[in-house]
Amino acid sequence: MPAFNNPPLMIIGDSLAQGCRSLSVTKAFCDQAYGAIAARHGLECDLKTPNFPRPVLFDLEVLTRGLLVNGPLAALRGIPANYRDWTRQFRTNYQGKRSPRAPARWFDNLAVAGFRLEDTLGEPSIPWLGGKSKKGGPGIGTASLAQKVIDATPRLNLLKAEDRAALGDLHLAVNARYVLNPSNHSEYMEWTQLDWVKARQPRHLIVHLGHNNGLYPIGSEADASLWEELWGRPPRPALERYRAILHRIKADCPQTRVIVLGLPKVGAVANLMPDPDLPPPPGADYHLRYETVFPQPGELSGEGLRAIDASIATVNARLEKEVGGLGKDWEWFDTFKFLETLDYKNRRDERLRIALGGRTLDNTYLRAELRRIRGRGPRGRTFSRYEFASGGLFSIDGMHPSAVGYALLGIELAERFLGSSLSKKQREAILAGALKHETLISSYPNGLGMILHWTARLGRGENQAAEEALAGAVREVSSHL
Repeated sequence: MPAFNNPPLMIIGDSLAQGCRSLSVTKAFCDQAYGAIAARHGLECDLKTPNFPRPVLFDLEVLTRGLLVNGPLAALRGIPANYRDWTRQFRTNYQGKRSPRAPARWFDNLAVAGFRLEDTLGEPSIPWLGGKSKKGGPGIGTASLAQKVIDATPRLNLLKAEDRAALGDLHLAVNARYVLNPSNHSEYMEWTQLDWVKARQPRHLIVHLGHNNGLYPIGSEADASLWEELWGRPPRPALERYRAILHRIKADCPQTRVIVLGLPKVGAVANLMPDPDLPPPPGADYHLRYETVFPQPGELSGEGLRAIDASIATVNARLEKEVGGLGKDWEWFDTFKFLETLDYKNRRDERLRIALGGRTLDNTYLRAELRRIRGRGPRGRTFSRYEFASGGLFSIDGMHPSAVGYALLGIELAERFLGSSLSKKQREAILAGALKHETLISSYPNGLGMILHWTARLGRGENQAAEEALAGAVREVSSHL
């Protein structure tokens, strides 16, 4: 067990800091997140990431691969069974046990997919706001608050509309309940991310927050109304909460070196794809129109997206100024500018694509081509299957990076802030390892087209029975992450 006090690195934040991919949170994904890579190659230590015994409710990539064989009903059975196992685990008393099956008592990476700024502060409820998204509901910033959400749904049946509507909150609650108190220790039930940081006093702290306060719906639903309400117009409540978090860390951890990651360029995410029927004017850095791919179609004009990105850059400038005033031990990383160096989709500059393992990766949405494959042996038969063709820096949801995308960010942080000086060969080796872990590239899931088809039909009210239930479940979780 690593020392409780003064760990080399801790992380607080939401899905991007946790390593979420394809709306899914698993032990493997957390182990491959940018924080683990930065710690390993910058501080030469292993970050203690959440050792989930099972995915948080589901693994969309595994589910997608099984659709062609097992169908949607098998997936619908698997999610309630997963939830049942989590509820049983949260009732188990591990205190004093030395069993190798007992969970860890704490983790260094405390990021939770779906966390809002209110959750980091431990607020018991999230205010309901206007706009199409209308985000709000119960807070999950402590294990105790998360357990209340879980207790409200003792059993899960995705054929029931009310249970599907609760699925997003349950995904957040199960995740937070385990990350913030994996051993079910009574002492830690009321601890927030900030309480853990104050108690452990890390030498380095990465802060990566704010994406679920209006930013995520822009890329997933083409809806900027919540962003404008929380960040764009006075009193800008999200900005004020972010500042409150930074100043509390300053007061609680005066000796900690803090690295704050800014908000990303949403126009660079793979889920907002240019309309192929409307080619951009020569030299333009935005296309004329964009359409969301997952979980359902939506539209944004190019000028609208440009204005949103400009608004994000303005918020980043305010946050950077705030961080700069907190002292010499505080650092700012401009995630917006980092994504601009990978934004092939908008700038159409081949130099922004990544050549890796005989493939070329970029920030467009995952695309496959049907190819003829010859079987093994001298008399192997040929057959057809879909194989990766382009994209690859983002996962199925088009919002969270792939293993390679996270590795690129981990390398950047290790070199910029954590004292690493990697050679070209070392960087290539890290990226090659990430590519090995990214099965969306090495083994494209043929069921992805079915998921996209069902969720699009659900938006038009055309789905029936199991397809409707599964598509609705996926969309519900997406709306909460």
